[in-house]
Amino acid sequence: MKTTFSSGALLALTIPAVLASPHDLFGVQKRDCTGNNCNRAVRGNPDVAAPFCYTYLGRITTETDVATEYTTTTTTVTNTVATVTVYDSTITATVLPPWVAKRATQGPEETLSSIIKACTSDASKISSACSCFLGDATSTVTESTTTTLPVTVTETATDTLTVDVPTYTVTETCYPRATPAIGNGLFNTGSLSPWYTVPVESGVKQGSNSLVHNWFGHNFAFKAGLEASTSKATKVKLAQDLVTCPGAKYKISFWYIFIGLRGDDAHIVVYVNGVQKFNIKGSLWPVWLFSTDATFTATSGSTYLEFDFVLDKGRGDEDIYIDGVTVTPVP
Repeated sequence: MKTTFSSGALLALTIPAVLASPHDLFGVQKRDCTGNNCNRAVRGNPDVAAPFCYTYLGRITTETDVATEYTTTTTTVTNTVATVTVYDSTITATVLPPWVAKRATQGPEETLSSIIKACTSDASKISSACSCFLGDATSTVTESTTTTLPVTVTETATDTLTVDVPTYTVTETCYPRATPAIGNGLFNTGSLSPWYTVPVESGVKQGSNSLVHNWFGHNFAFKAGLEASTSKATKVKLAQDLVTCPGAKYKISFWYIFIGLRGDDAHIVVYVNGVQKFNIKGSLWPVWLFSTDATFTATSGSTYLEFDFVLDKGRGDEDIYIDGVTVTPVP
């Protein structure tokens, strides 16, 4: 392959528009190879003049090296697939014939500027000087070479690490009598926690709730305020997540009273894990405190307890009070 010269940096230099016209490149009828300033400037700086003149006279061709394509190599090592692909590679270089000794002491931009200055930006002088410098050669030689490139495939072996994780069996013992199942059942803290209210379902009116102080001699009691509606039922939901021992049997008890005298229109419905345990209806005459109880068997360490205070649609409000809610294990 012939010696090559990369002129990419020099070709990017700005050349005045008058020098770049293709009509001027071939318009010289006769070369004057005498020792004028333009000829001396070109011959005196061959390392810069050569690429400049070849570009100016349009005598540059290119050489193309083509690297053959390798196919994809796939290797499986210990259940791990390593894939290597080498793609086509095309290398393009500018081919210029060698020229005589290089005597330039200035940088390429400064030397090219001095050549143009010596030739006074005259297209005919530059064309003549470059033609004298390059001789009668009409073009450079174009060579094509096909090269087979070596390929190195690196394979990494991967070991599969198997770790046996020991299995531990943890046995916990729950003691129902030593584990309080309900918190703040008397509401004596003056706040609901760990009780919480639950939004009512769609199509039902949300009632109000509060804690009443000094209620019939009780420190605090929970009050569900159910305002009557002629189009829909009114409801308040109160809930708590109980701490229970799986398999243990518990008894729920509490006190209650209805104040609004709405009779069967008012209800206290109690659920344990979604299963109804109570449906207590109101009365049509004033009553004192009542108490009631029911039992359930815990299936896990947490049991969901919910009180629903309900007033069916109609006229007349209802207030329902509860207190003294206990959840105790049954021997």
